[in-house]
Amino acid sequence: MRFSGRYFVYIIVIICLLPIAELIIEAVSYSDSGFRHIYETVLFSYITNSVILTIGVVVLSSLFAIPAAWFVARYHFPMARYFSWLLMLPLALPSYVMAYLYIDWFDYTGPVQSLVRYLFGWQNQSDYWFFSIRSIGGAIFVLALSLYPYLFLLAKTAFSCQTRQYEQAAMLLKASPMRRFLKISLPLCWPAIIAGISLIAMESLSDFGAVQYFAVQTLTTAIYDTWLNLGSLSSAAKIALVLLVVIMCFIWLEKQSHKKELTALANQLSSAKKRLVGYKKYLVFLFCLVLFLLAFLLPFIQLVYYAFVYFKSAFTPRFIEISLYSFLIACIVSVACILISLLITILSRYAKKQMLVISQHLSNFGYAVPGVVLAIGVLILLTKIDYLINDITMFLFNAEVGLILSGSVFAISFAFVVRFLAISNNTFSSRLENIPSSIDNAATMLRHSPLRMFLSVHFPLMKTALIAAFILIFIEVIKELPAALILRPFNFEMLSTYVFQYMSDEMIEQASLGALLITLLSLVPLLWINRLLNNKTEQ
Repeated sequence: MRFSGRYFVYIIVIICLLPIAELIIEAVSYSDSGFRHIYETVLFSYITNSVILTIGVVVLSSLFAIPAAWFVARYHFPMARYFSWLLMLPLALPSYVMAYLYIDWFDYTGPVQSLVRYLFGWQNQSDYWFFSIRSIGGAIFVLALSLYPYLFLLAKTAFSCQTRQYEQAAMLLKASPMRRFLKISLPLCWPAIIAGISLIAMESLSDFGAVQYFAVQTLTTAIYDTWLNLGSLSSAAKIALVLLVVIMCFIWLEKQSHKKELTALANQLSSAKKRLVGYKKYLVFLFCLVLFLLAFLLPFIQLVYYAFVYFKSAFTPRFIEISLYSFLIACIVSVACILISLLITILSRYAKKQMLVISQHLSNFGYAVPGVVLAIGVLILLTKIDYLINDITMFLFNAEVGLILSGSVFAISFAFVVRFLAISNNTFSSRLENIPSSIDNAATMLRHSPLRMFLSVHFPLMKTALIAAFILIFIEVIKELPAALILRPFNFEMLSTYVFQYMSDEMIEQASLGALLITLLSLVPLLWINRLLNNKTEQ
């Protein structure tokens, strides 16, 4: 059983890697005039926009996250305890939803410019200057508000783990607070900051919904437009390969920073917080409050208002049907990922084969790949399989069965399993690492089989991890947009694509309820993770 199970794991891992392999083969093996035209005309502008967008989001996110993390981790000020988790909530709000709301506010017909015209008596746009929200600057601002929590969480943890000995020595040398921060605290936190910046850069490059709505042409939108408008999988694969190479560089950087971070923070004691007094505590409170208002509370209140006002027009039978189908696919994908991860992690623990450990790491690769890139790889793979099946049925029965894989819900489900398998893998691995090997040895001495050992020993200890993995994967499936847009069958919508399509058509009355549902569901894992972090801190 162990032998067959081990090879079954290898087959699963190979299947998970096939979409990326097919993408690379398609990109390097075939040439067409479509990509040549893209290369000669607009590819440079796609790359330039992607670079500008990424740098802008990284810089602005750092200006938001690093000061907030420093204040929350090292100082007492009004509501500091609440800001430690309130400033993480923007992750629950999809970036394309936030993009729509900010455009709705700052566009020419929005409340901000309308108020400006009313106050100053201006009649039209020629009477005054106002920045264009539908620009790369607007996209940078919104994505920074949406993504800064990645850096905030890592930096806050790193600042909290720093010892006060270096800072106290600097105080004896009469160094100013700013100098102590720049010369001591920030360099010690640099590995965590690099890791957070890498995550933000990867998310910025992978974003599709927000940049599409801001009309910013990046590599991600180029992949989608090339497939949708030109119908060229080969050209889309070539652009996707360029994006994949850039993403891999950031992944390598993040891994290197993570290793250094573990070394830098090892054996260090958490520092005592200092109490701010006078006007400083109000300035810090105001900074955190404004950041929370702009990044989450105001957009969330606006979304709740829209959902309440347009509830009757949004709560339609079609919305209910799409929600149920989305929940069903999310449940199927979550269960599939959990079963596969259980097989991989349990066999890795019992068999103790190096190849199984390597296979587990390889199966996590799909999560690092942008959804739009993975979707193109899945489409190439399943299309080839469909053609093969049709050739076989045509030869045997003189009939074609059609696109039974690439043109069905199977394509979306398969892509989601490949993409989110890493979540359940990492969740189960971290839980199993906390179970002492002596328990396994005791069960082995009692002559328990691996199956009985798992059912009687490991499974009861992993119930929380199972629930956590199910919730996290479920929410990720509900939120995923680029892969669902490319792989959805004809006349089929996921909740994310349903919301995006209506918001793209500026029909907020139809999209508001779905957007609010996605946001509320996304709050669940964030609040749960915050509770776990607080429990660890208290211990």
